[in-house]
Amino acid sequence: MGKHDDYGKILFQELFGDKRWSASSPERIVDESGVQAYLDGIIYSKDGSVEYAVEIEARVYKQIRGAIVDLALHKAPKKLLVIMRAQSQLGTEEKIIEHCSFVWRELAGQDRGVFQVICLSGTGNAPAFEEDKRLLMEKLQVIVS
Repeated sequence: MGKHDDYGKILFQELFGDKRWSASSPERIVDESGVQAYLDGIIYSKDGSVEYAVEIEARVYKQIRGAIVDLALHKAPKKLLVIMRAQSQLGTEEKIIEHCSFVWRELAGQDRGVFQVICLSGTGNAPAFEEDKRLLMEKLQVIVS
């Protein structure tokens, strides 16, 4: 698990730098009735406000659904779920996006902000830095540029 999270966080750090990405900001913490959820990171807008709450997952669907709940409860206007296909049960990118989007719609609807799922090519065990940076830049071009 640590290798996958580290890989994802390195990608975001390289894309956004210290001013726009934080994996340690207190703004990534969600209070869930006395239990704290620590999201993987926050992407700030160019004006310094929180733009995206980010979760990075590489495990099974049960953990992914937990990440979706944590994202839904965060106050950021946009939520980004980054998936690494490190587990064979996850299946295709289409299956992952369809499942995650279904769960989001059923649990959060439109009242909890914009939700986006991105499936990376690499993992912590098999990095694909350049390909994944290009993918993230393409999918998030509005905030990267």
